[in-house]
Order: sequence, then structure tokens, then C-alpha cells
Amino acid sequence: MLDLNFGHRRVGRLMAETGIGVERRKSYKVTTNSIPAFHIAPNLLERRFAALDNRPRTTQSLSQKIP
Repeated sequence: MLDLNFGHRRVGRLMAETGIGVERRKSYKVTTNSIPAFHIAPNLLERRFAALDNRPRTTQSLSQKIP
């Protein structure tokens, strides 16, 4: 390993004098489309999740119906 001690200001000055620059990393590229309207799957089974009546369901009322 080389034992060279240079400050960052001196390195920056020498780089500027010689025209050497830093190659920056590419920025993050978004690869997915996050518009939710395009991600909704069609309702192929036509499932209806609405209750038949408006009575609230609780675990107690469900357990009473089991014989």
C-alpha cells in the first residue's frame, strides 16, 4: 500500500486543474407502474360479499347456530 497523505481539498484542486471528474451513479429507475386502477383483477367468479340482511354478525351469534 502506498503511504501518500493528501487532503481532500488538494485532491479536488488537482482534479479540477487536470479536468478529472467524478462519474456519478445512475439514479434509481422506477420499473413498476403503481397506478392502482390497472392492477384490479376482473371479477371472474362474480362473488358477492354483501350480507343478505343488515343484522350485525358476531362470533357469539355464529357459534349459537352450530348444533
